[in-house]
Parts: sequence; C-alpha cells; structure tokens
Amino acid sequence: MSRAVLELNDHQLGLYNHNGLMFSSPGYVLVSGKHVQFGQQAAEQSRLNPLGTNNEFWHRLGMTPLTRPVAHFRHYADVAHGHLLHLAQESGFEGEIVIAVPASFSREQLAVLTGVLRHSPFKPVAMMDAALVSASHQLAADSELLYVDVQLHQLSLTRLHTDGGAVRRDAVSVVPGAGWTGISNILVQAATEAFVAQSRFNPQHSAAWEQQLYNQIPLWLQHFYDGNQELIARVQTDKNTIQARISLSDVLDALETVFQKVAQHATRIITDVSKPVLLSGRAALVPGLQQCLSAINHQVSPEQLADLCLRAAANAGNESAGHSGTVPFLNVLALDTLRHSHLKSPLSANLASVSQAPAVSTRSVTHLLSEGVAWPLPVEVCLQQDSGVVIRTLGPADNSRSAGTQILVIGRQDDAAHLLPPSEGASVSEGIRVSEGITVNGEAVTTARGLLPGDRIRVGAIHADMQCIHVHDGGAHHG
Repeated sequence: MSRAVLELNDHQLGLYNHNGLMFSSPGYVLVSGKHVQFGQQAAEQSRLNPLGTNNEFWHRLGMTPLTRPVAHFRHYADVAHGHLLHLAQESGFEGEIVIAVPASFSREQLAVLTGVLRHSPFKPVAMMDAALVSASHQLAADSELLYVDVQLHQLSLTRLHTDGGAVRRDAVSVVPGAGWTGISNILVQAATEAFVAQSRFNPQHSAAWEQQLYNQIPLWLQHFYDGNQELIARVQTDKNTIQARISLSDVLDALETVFQKVAQHATRIITDVSKPVLLSGRAALVPGLQQCLSAINHQVSPEQLADLCLRAAANAGNESAGHSGTVPFLNVLALDTLRHSHLKSPLSANLASVSQAPAVSTRSVTHLLSEGVAWPLPVEVCLQQDSGVVIRTLGPADNSRSAGTQILVIGRQDDAAHLLPPSEGASVSEGIRVSEGITVNGEAVTTARGLLPGDRIRVGAIHADMQCIHVHDGGAHHG
C-alpha cells in the first residue's frame, strides 16, 4: 500500500495519495445530543448551533481537561483523535502517512499529535514543517524569505533561510485573530452593513440567514481573487431572496485592521523589506493581503505539497521510520532535495488535465449521495419549479428529456468519475455540465477536474449539498 500525506491545517485537513485528494475536512465538531459530527457539515451548521460547535481542538491541541464538555471527550487530544477517525473512515485509507504540520505547533503539541496518531488507523512515518516544505524549493543559495499561511484562528509568518546547502526555519510569528474565522467574521459584518444600507434587511437577526452568508465566503474570496471588483451576496428567507452588492473596496477597508497587525508582525520577523514574501494558496485568497506584504502569490497546490512531502521523506531515508517507536520531525532539508520538483512533479502532472489523466482512485466514485439516497452514476441533477432538486440515473446513451432545468451531469469513463465545464461540450456519458455557483470541496468549478470519493458538490443558488461516494461491492477491501 502506498503512503499518504496528511496536511494538518485546521482550516482544511487534507489527506492525499499519489492520485491526489482523498478527503478533506475542516477542524469543526458539532455535538447534538449523542450525535457527533465532524468536518464540513459541522462547519456549515456552526452558526445554527454555536454552543454545540467547537473548532479549537487542533489550535489548542493538548491533554488539559476541558472546562466545557464536548460530548464524551475528555480533552482536545480526544477530539482530535475523533477527527482522525472521521478522516480514515470517510477516505477509506489506513496505513503509513507523512504529516505536514503548521510551523506554529509547539514541541508539546507535536508530542501529543504523535500519541494521538498512534491510536488511529494511520501509521506516522515522518512529520515535517509545512512552511519549510512549501517554500524551500523557491530559495536560492544564501538567501531567505518569509512564508505566509492561514489557519482557522491565526495567520502564521515563517522566516526561512539557506545555510551550507540546507534550508532551515529561523523563526515563526503568529497573528491571532487574522485566521479564517476572524476574516470570515469581518466579511460577514461587511455584508450585513451592505444589506442594511441597501435594503434595510439585517441577515444577522436569524442564525439561518447568517449561516448562509458564512457558507458563501469561499465563493466570495474566489470571486475577488479572480479579479472581480464586486459581488452579489444572497440570503434566502421563507418568502424571497434578498440581495446586496458588496464591493472589493469595502472589504479592503473592513480588513485594514488585520493588515496593520500582519504588517507589524512581518516587520518584527524580517527587517529587510527587499526579502521575498510568499503566500500559500489559502493566504493568497485573502483580499488585499498580497498588496499589504508586497508578496508573491505562491503557486504550490495542496497536491504538490503532498508530493513534496513524500519526496522529502524518501530522500531523508525514512523507510523504516515509525517502526522504532519514534516519529522523525524534519525541520532541515537539503537545498537540492526538492529543486525543480514544483515544475516537474509526477503528481501535479497527473492532475494537470483530466482529459490527459483521468482521476483514478483506489476507490473510484460509483454513486452520488444526496439526502440519504445514493444514486448510481451516471446521474443528472435538475431543478424543477415545484419539486426543487431532482436527481435521476442515466443510461449509457440517455438522450431523454431532462426532468427540469439541468444543473449538472456526473458520468464515469474508464472507471473514473470526472467533470467538464459546459464550454468543453461534455456529453452525458463524458462528464458534468456546470452552471454558475457549483463548487467542489468549496472551490468554484472553472476547469476540467476529476472526482474522488468524499468530494462534496454544492450548488450555492439552491443550497443543494451532494457527496461523491464509493459503494462497496462486498469483496475484500484494504483501502
């Protein structure tokens, strides 16, 4: 069985193998009675049940007893263990993993993490600093840079430098309140002010309305990142849909206090303003952050980070790690270890084009799950005026009339499920036609891509939530 990589960022934990993303899950847990829910579904209900939701268990990972109960968990290490079990179950993977951890993790947290992992279906063979791996191949000899990443509760700045042919981490500074949750709160407040000014409607008067705004934030950030200067925010009430226009300039004004804090921390950690500053993909989505730091938009994707971690672990000679009772932590890398791998990565090449390399997982997508019903592929999803969302299974060459306005089609080809934008003329048997507002794992669908078990498909305009799954055929399965 091949190794996997776990990127442990509580904004979105991602589990990757050589085919790409197996499953991702934000660091949220929702407790309702005896029912415990982790990940995206918990995050998307966090405003509806704030007292039953917790998203600090990775940020404050430790063995200190909880002052406020979270289900049957004794401390945050227990909650983190539950989240790992959720990852293993949903991805169908268990075995050797390489872990990319945030630079802000303390020695105590790394020790706790090691213990938690040993009681999970995963076997840790190496840990490494995610910032170090992500940015090291950008460094030349005798140089340094600042790497910026975003977590749920903080923004981290990591200073890296090369010394004697090796890349090392010099220092780490974190900016509390500048993480995903803090930025989301600011954006929702800006949206609320726009609604009140334009329609005298306050979406924060209802938890359900407020939740809709929080669920739209990934789309808003992508919209601004794509160069748009304004967007339309929508809230669906019991009676109608209310809209407000939000400008990029208003968002930048609202985020100004965050930028000031980030700039102050950056000045403390790196005094030479001529030194390069790299943003992670997550950080690059924050409007105005690149301009605040005069930064270079970092182009290493999570899939490429996973590939780099596997290369680093292999080059460090960790084939027997994990069997001796210790898990090595790599905080120094040889300068040439990852050189040019971001340009010629086998993993990134496999993901470059669905038409060239369809996504094939050890468990391919067989069904689309919606409201407890699993529909075998290929399927079409339609919108009927009276019935709402309607899903139906299609035949091999189904040309019958759609049951309403077709939103998307998911098909299988060469034992793999994949999607194509409508501009590429996908037929029912080839892929997926996408209308505006379709996202996969929170990312807007704009280019060809494959689908893997665990991928979540959302249709923002109608609040439909579907998941790609693999239905076991009853034979032996080993992940």
